[in-house]
Amino acid sequence: MLCIGLIANATRAAVEGPPDEDRFPVAYHAEACARGTASGCRELGLFHLSGTRLSRDPERAALLLARAANEGDAEAQYHLGILHDVGLGVALDPDASQSWFQEAAQQEHALAQFELGVAYYVGKAVERNLSTALGWLEKAAAHGVAEAQFNLASMIRDGEGSEADPKTAADWFHQSADQGYPQAQYSLAAMYYQGNGVSRNAAQGERWLIRAAEGGLATAQLTLADIYRTGTGTESDPREAVRWYRLAAAQGLVPAQRTLGIMLLRGDGAEPDREAGLVWLHKAAYAGDALSQQALGRAIARDALTIDDAIQAHMWLSLAAPAGQSETDRQTLRRLEHAMNPEQLDAAQQLAREWQHSREEFQFRESEAFAAP
Repeated sequence: MLCIGLIANATRAAVEGPPDEDRFPVAYHAEACARGTASGCRELGLFHLSGTRLSRDPERAALLLARAANEGDAEAQYHLGILHDVGLGVALDPDASQSWFQEAAQQEHALAQFELGVAYYVGKAVERNLSTALGWLEKAAAHGVAEAQFNLASMIRDGEGSEADPKTAADWFHQSADQGYPQAQYSLAAMYYQGNGVSRNAAQGERWLIRAAEGGLATAQLTLADIYRTGTGTESDPREAVRWYRLAAAQGLVPAQRTLGIMLLRGDGAEPDREAGLVWLHKAAYAGDALSQQALGRAIARDALTIDDAIQAHMWLSLAAPAGQSETDRQTLRRLEHAMNPEQLDAAQQLAREWQHSREEFQFRESEAFAAP
């Protein structure tokens, strides 16, 4: 939840040009910096950081920003904090990063206040303190930072750092949602559907859910698709469901890939498309989703035309079995086994073992990557 800001701010610092970049020529800022004016050094640093109007040079940018930061320029302090946080142009130094954020935040720099809130929430280079995190997020939220408003609302809703207060949480979600922040729109939709902190209002819930989905939030797209598929609180609309499942599936949401695959196989909400349906089920099955493996195995077995089909169907149904197996699936496996000779059955079982091994190896490497300093 809170880590989004770290990435977003680092990206913003690296790619955006400085504010009012066309107001004065580069020479003006160069002369100002030579005279020791902090704002001139800051602007030159931002030009070098973004590659706007000057060549991209993170090291030179860091030097110029440090000159301005040491003169007390809050914007420079904030950007220098970002550079130390990601190790761009300077050494990776979380302590220095937090120190510069602190300097800028004390001068009411809203994004620096947000970064401090994140740091105290996760315990990054500071001792984790939810109350302090809440305080800095509240300051940033009051300055209008949409992501701070969302994270502040989430903490207040969940009672982190203070007593839970759904009404105040809803107010902050509203402010963030009004600025177009999809996660806040999604959370606000849930509050309207549940009547949590606001009066229950399904129409408002659907309105905010649609806005979050249109804003590209995959979980909102999936939720909206589920609502249209099942007709929960609204008229069932399979075609709209397929449309939103496609968008969520394209972003890698496994439940969306699974349901889209099944709907395409059935011709539910779209023309029957076996090839596309199997593609989506394969994507979800390879992600390790047992329900997708089960659906894929059933689909291949149902139309098995070759021994290769039978081997693939057997593999997927076998992989899904530990999560629970119906009598129909057991009968399907027996039917497939009867259709195969011992060598073919061994090949199916070997494929399942190899897939399981590769999946476990991937998960191990993934866990090692997250554990690495």
